[in-house]
Amino acid sequence: MSSHANQPVCPTVTGVTIESTADALKIVKACQKQYFHCVPRRPLDNERSELIKSGHVFVYEENESRIKRWTDSIRWSPSRAMTNLLVYREVFDKFKPGGRRVIRPNARNPRMQPYSSSGRPSSLLDPLLQALRPEERKAVVGSLHDSYLFKEDGLCKKTLAVTIDQYKYHIVAYFKISDVLNKILRRPEEIYPFLREIDVRGVAEMNPRYKHHIDVSGRY
Repeated sequence: MSSHANQPVCPTVTGVTIESTADALKIVKACQKQYFHCVPRRPLDNERSELIKSGHVFVYEENESRIKRWTDSIRWSPSRAMTNLLVYREVFDKFKPGGRRVIRPNARNPRMQPYSSSGRPSSLLDPLLQALRPEERKAVVGSLHDSYLFKEDGLCKKTLAVTIDQYKYHIVAYFKISDVLNKILRRPEEIYPFLREIDVRGVAEMNPRYKHHIDVSGRY
């Protein structure tokens, strides 16, 4: 058995929300500089309840960790792009490849009303998101606001793959909508001010597959 199996796992950073590509790149670059650590392996089944939590961010390098695919035993919606990031939301039912999304209830389909975990009818749109303007909702979960039957107060995650000097890093960031809107989670530079000094322009140039411009000020 690989020695990785005996190494402890803890989040790379905690209390953080990733709101832009630059946020993610700065954390990864800090790992490369050894200011933060990369995780050596995936969490085991009996570790996940303590590790997979809102505000926990994990960075791993493919070759060193031998992680080919990050798993966490949570049922996720299909991913949606948020600039260069991918965002997912926790759902009640596992989606199969090519699976169809839940159809929103409307006047023509009055009986197509989804149900909450309590068994009572509920809107597909999260109550916390209902009070926000469309552009504000998009800033939190992209287009994943009313397309599927999401778990009430469930987790969300954002991911990004990053190549730096031939090393392949991945960042996985978990959050709850309520924690973001209530400012319980903070952007990386607010918790770790030294990240403001990390220049990610070179990292962006090494990843030409990114379709969206990366503002090093951290807005995108």
